Amino acid sequence: MKLALPMLLLLAGACSRADSSLPAGQEATHHARSTFEVADLHEHVVPFNRRVREVPGFSDLWIEHEPAWRLIVAFTAPPARQTVLRLAPEPIRGRIEIRRAKRTQAEIGAAMDAIAAALNRGGVDYTASYSPKNERFAVTVGTAANIERARLLLPQHLRGDTDVAAGPLPVSLTPQALEPGRSSQPRR
Repeated sequence: MKLALPMLLLLAGACSRADSSLPAGQEATHHARSTFEVADLHEHVVPFNRRVREVPGFSDLWIEHEPAWRLIVAFTAPPARQTVLRLAPEPIRGRIEIRRAKRTQAEIGAAMDAIAAALNRGGVDYTASYSPKNERFAVTVGTAANIERARLLLPQHLRGDTDVAAGPLPVSLTPQALEPGRSSQPRR
């Protein structure tokens, strides 16, 4: 799989910091080599991701770049390390870290659906997400006045694992919203 230039540039910005311990002039060469090494590793993540999702108890998979590139795979009941490694292409096997998670991918999806249904019923404009790293849900509402309202609307069993804050919400970019004099505010 070949990566397009924009993807390589994205990886270059995210994968490694310039090593200031290197002599002047070698820093850029080291960074470029690291960038291409990381791009090569990323090629193996997609097929691994497809396979590892079939393992019972799978929760999520993500890449961490600091202090070194590694692939984190989380399960509610982690299988034996060898079970996971057999699914991985050789170049990434030594960089896989297995962690325990609170919820499976299906449970995360069901919880996100429950949050959406509760906030939609309550007429609150919001965005919602889940962070596999800290295993918390995040809800952003448009104004500080809606924070407490959103908290009260959340399903009781998810309130302890959900952070609610005020912040910018995405705007609609439908052709109608772009017409002069039309609002681009989110609709309920």
